Amino acid sequence: MTFIWLIEEIGEFARILRSKEISITDASEELSDIVAWTSSIANLLGIDLESAISKKYPGVCLKCKSNPCVCSK
Repeated sequence: MTFIWLIEEIGEFARILRSKEISITDASEELSDIVAWTSSIANLLGIDLESAISKKYPGVCLKCKSNPCVCSK
C-alpha cells in the first residue's frame, strides 16, 4: 500500500508540472510527500537511505567525477 501512496504523490506532482503556471508551493508540498513515502518504503525494506544516496552520489559530478564539476570547461 505504501508504494501506491508514493505513485499517487508522483501523479500529483506530474499534474503540477503539466500546468501552465507551476505553483512552487504546491510543487514543494508534493516533492516533500514523494520524499516522505520513498523514505517510508526504504524503512520498510531496511534500507539506510542516506548511505544508499551517498554511495550512489558521492559528492562529485557523475559525468566528470570532479568537485566542483568541470564538464563545462
